[in-house]
Amino acid sequence: MGANEVWNENLDKVAQYLTDSDTLPALQEAILTNLAYWRRSQLPRVSFDDPLVTAAAQSQSSVGWKNMLEGLLSSKWRHLQQQHYNSRRSQKSSKRWARGLFLKLHYCAWNQWKHRNDVKHRHVRPRHHLANLALNNNICLFYRNGGMDLPPSLQHHLRFALIHLLSKPYSYKRHWFSNLLAAKQRHARKHARNDSLVIATPEQTALLKWMASGIPR
Repeated sequence: MGANEVWNENLDKVAQYLTDSDTLPALQEAILTNLAYWRRSQLPRVSFDDPLVTAAAQSQSSVGWKNMLEGLLSSKWRHLQQQHYNSRRSQKSSKRWARGLFLKLHYCAWNQWKHRNDVKHRHVRPRHHLANLALNNNICLFYRNGGMDLPPSLQHHLRFALIHLLSKPYSYKRHWFSNLLAAKQRHARKHARNDSLVIATPEQTALLKWMASGIPR
């Protein structure tokens, strides 16, 4: 599969998410159209029938459409989507909508990077490759939860673009994940005043054991 096919496949997933989350159609058109334009190195489209969508597109153009893939979304998208939910008397939250879009866009950028990296380095040890994928998935979970289970002093670890963290060397990510998971457990135990409380999911625990069993560092 070539880079264009990978991009189209991932953009389809973004489009499906926007549809499934009841995104304002004009908003969905503005985001998908401009991501496609960015991919083809074309100037963004910033004029739409709805003046609020036009304002959001112009705001995102100021931020940057490449930056959108790395998690920098204009706040106007969320405000516009909340207005849409309110007009439909929906109980859905634009905050959750924005978080979901954030993850879908990061996965899109990550998969593009992964495809390019796989083409460059064809020979990857299967065990190390699988461990890296599992580690990336767990790191994404930390970002999806927005650091809710972390003490305030450690939430700054989630302020960097996810795609930048995922592209770090395996050893860096392994230490990042292990340290934050341990901090999450300590914080939860202190909060609950229960030293026997276990916060790690079975998948996270299994991953830590697997990483400690001979995965290259």
